[in-house]
Amino acid sequence: MRTRPAVVRLIAGREIRAALRGRWFVVGAASFALLAAAVAGLGMAGAGRWGVSAIDRTTAGLLNLILLFVPLLTLPLGAASFVGEAEDGTLAYLVAQPVTRAEVFHGKLLGLLAANTLSVALGFGVAAILVGAVGGVSGMTFGALTAGAWLLGTVTLALGVLLSTLVKSRVRALAAAVAAWVVLVFLCDFGVLALAAS
Repeated sequence: MRTRPAVVRLIAGREIRAALRGRWFVVGAASFALLAAAVAGLGMAGAGRWGVSAIDRTTAGLLNLILLFVPLLTLPLGAASFVGEAEDGTLAYLVAQPVTRAEVFHGKLLGLLAANTLSVALGFGVAAILVGAVGGVSGMTFGALTAGAWLLGTVTLALGVLLSTLVKSRVRALAAAVAAWVVLVFLCDFGVLALAAS
């Protein structure tokens, strides 16, 4: 069944507005912006004095921030998307309108991806202003970090949406999102360390 782009855009805009009204997204995006600026500032501070290049310290710090914080921001956002509206009854009301299920799914997913893009752009935009003012990190490296953060956010957001469609309650979806974050962040890091040590 074909989807109508105008309807998908309307549902995506509704999802973006819902994400902007949500405290989790606003607090998470603002925290990401502050942390990215702080990590970038600390990475460049005193790098020449210690004999380490500013680009190495800043890139390593921002990479660790991305691996820890981006999944923590996007997994719960995706996990609460479908099951939260199903619990509230708004999803049934939306599907009862003259729209198809595919349009609802694509619109909600597109809106969540746009919200993820906004949070990454906000976080790295603040850090880019600081890095650009101080200097020491190339734009290509910073762009690669931004693209990597967006890609990681997109993958973990899709995982959160999958969890949201598999469980029956918002609490279980959020618990599954936190469990997935623990597995992705800690166990993967331990696996990389064990592989490097062996």
